[in-house]
Amino acid sequence: MYRYNPAILLYAPLRTATVEDADGATWFTVDQPSTRFGSFNTPQITKVGIELDHKLAALLEHLNVAVPTALRES
Repeated sequence: MYRYNPAILLYAPLRTATVEDADGATWFTVDQPSTRFGSFNTPQITKVGIELDHKLAALLEHLNVAVPTALRES
């Protein structure tokens, strides 16, 4: 993706965070790849973002975690 737009390095690799809140619940957060990559308006980069949405959805399914609708619809 770098060859199409070097600014993609702001979002790749994807940033994630796993945190525990005050109630002891664990949260995994990540920006939706297709929205970040799609903001470059470059078809080749957008395609990668959509592929990463699907891979992230598959990972969450494998972990028996609810998959956000936005990941399924991309």
